[in-house]
Amino acid sequence: MAKMEVTIPTDLIRKLEKMGSQGEEIGKKMLNAGARILRAKVDSNLKKILYTNRGFDKSYPTGALERSITIDKPKRSKNGNLYVRIYFKGKDSKGVSNGLKAAILEHGKSDQPKRPFVRPAVEQTEDKINKEMQRIFDFEISKL
Repeated sequence: MAKMEVTIPTDLIRKLEKMGSQGEEIGKKMLNAGARILRAKVDSNLKKILYTNRGFDKSYPTGALERSITIDKPKRSKNGNLYVRIYFKGKDSKGVSNGLKAAILEHGKSDQPKRPFVRPAVEQTEDKINKEMQRIFDFEISKL
């Protein structure tokens, strides 16, 4: 039979003990900070796609899709983990879901090439988000 032993660093144990019941609030602060960074990059990438290299496209973006990018409040999943959702809220003036328009831009369709802007935003901001969340964690723990 296999046996495994895990040793958690004592400084991490001390930080977690200090955190106590405030852990959820600290987690929410961390998620909100990370979500704001990602939302800004998604918005920036979307604007680059919509307003540059338009080719023969005669329609002009109204800005509704950019304005629809929404950060949800942090929630707890079924298995107890905190998470935050960034999504495209609502519909345009013609009744088309902003989420659908974003998905078509991201993944394309048979007569429209894909122009990804969400996945690159996630990849471009991953390190920055992790550093900001770590900074908030360390700051909040130092206040305790």
